[in-house]
Amino acid sequence: MPFLPFCSMLALTCLDASANIVAWQPGIVQAPAMSSELTDPGTGPAGAAPTLSEVAKRAGVSSITVSRVVRMPDLVAPETRARVERAMRDLGYVPNLVAGALASARTNSVGVLVPTIANSIFADTVQGLSDKLEPLGFSVILAQSRYDAEREDRMLAALLSRRPEAIIMVGSPATAEGSRLLRNARIPIVETWDLPANPIDAVAGFDNYKAGTAVAKHLAAQGRRQLAFIGGDDPRGTRRWLGFRDEAM
Repeated sequence: MPFLPFCSMLALTCLDASANIVAWQPGIVQAPAMSSELTDPGTGPAGAAPTLSEVAKRAGVSSITVSRVVRMPDLVAPETRARVERAMRDLGYVPNLVAGALASARTNSVGVLVPTIANSIFADTVQGLSDKLEPLGFSVILAQSRYDAEREDRMLAALLSRRPEAIIMVGSPATAEGSRLLRNARIPIVETWDLPANPIDAVAGFDNYKAGTAVAKHLAAQGRRQLAFIGGDDPRGTRRWLGFRDEAM
């Protein structure tokens, strides 16, 4: 099944260990806090979030038009859309995507599971997904396994509980439970950074054993004789070490 039609991105969110969501965007240290006060003090009860009907009233349009601007902006005349968007900004209105998901049975989100975002190579992967998928209009939910199999299962369950349209993960599930969760999800699954023998669905990766072999061959071709290997003990790192070792010995 083609994956790209299911994937795009409006914002990044990061799941912590308890599956709470924290806003996160590459290159942004801290987003300024949004005021809970409405621009128009006469609109809505004090401290209440602005509603779609309040936006419609301020923009001088119907509630249906505001809904179209949120969900199908290309169907709204540019001048009308600009007026509605200005009213949203003035009021600090944020669309309720959860309600929309319940109505349409679609969340327009994609789950992404990486070992860690502290490592630049995985941060680059997330950035690449952002650059390519953002124009398609899906949000991305980002979770970290931290190389912990039990945590990975919890994060997969947390991602799936938000009913994403698809899941992309670095590597393959570390446990049978994780594999079962993904196979039963009945959504596109993409395993990356590896070539599993029995992929769940789609794969975008490489042979880690052969990668280790290629490095050792390259160093030997340069006349190097005292070779050393530095790597992790995760499954992909282990396969790279084995390939390196077998070629170097």
